[in-house]
Amino acid sequence: LIRAGEFSGTMGQMLQRVSEYMAKEAKVFRQARGAMMYPTFMFLMAVAVVIFLLTVIMPKFAGIYDNRGATLPAPTRFLLTLSELTVTYWFVWVGLGVLGLMGFTLAMRTDKGQRALDWLKLNVPVVRFLFTQLYLTRACRTLGTMTNAGVALLDTIQIVRQVTHNKFYEDLWDSVDESLRQGMQLSDPLFRSQLMPRPIVQMIRSGEKSGRLSEVTGKIAEFTEAEFDQTVKSVTAMIEPLMVCFMGGIVGFVAIALLMPIFTIGRVVAG
Repeated sequence: LIRAGEFSGTMGQMLQRVSEYMAKEAKVFRQARGAMMYPTFMFLMAVAVVIFLLTVIMPKFAGIYDNRGATLPAPTRFLLTLSELTVTYWFVWVGLGVLGLMGFTLAMRTDKGQRALDWLKLNVPVVRFLFTQLYLTRACRTLGTMTNAGVALLDTIQIVRQVTHNKFYEDLWDSVDESLRQGMQLSDPLFRSQLMPRPIVQMIRSGEKSGRLSEVTGKIAEFTEAEFDQTVKSVTAMIEPLMVCFMGGIVGFVAIALLMPIFTIGRVVAG
């Protein structure tokens, strides 16, 4: 953008566009991070609660029933076994966790591992709406900003490819780059892709035919930003009850397994 401003003599306007672009990027990043923070916190809380119940609460109940030789319900026996394995072989679980983290980190450094993660981002229910809209917003805003600034379309496509941060979208923009070099229109490869919504591609096609691509892409960027704002709100609204149900199911199962023997604890203690 700065280079385009130097060539066109509009450095002041270009720097203003740069600042607006960076401000919108920061806003999108905060929204995406905020949408994922709640489910992450709830998941970690669920894990912490389960570990506390298995390592602190369950062993005390195990001592009561072991001394009395009581017959326990199946859910309680399952939790007692899991608790014993957790307490006795805690170093194994820690080692598996460390190895799993190391394996994940190494896998993310490979193309196949990154593609697997990117595929999950685009296919996991609920979350895929957030990531799809995020990639579309960043791509369309960059495309609109660059074309409005007079940057060459091939250079613009290369920059758009770099800001999507998803292997499948990178493949799409590589296909667009190759098609442009072969003399095709920008919208031709986009129509063949399932990653780009048809209304957006049709707007790009209209901009190409009318010679107003820069203006149309700017409008598309505004449209996708508004859609992303709504998607963040919708996804957050969907994730919250799902995580509450998830955590409630885990803690509820543990609580029921603990309460079932308590109904007969009087007889157990009395022998």
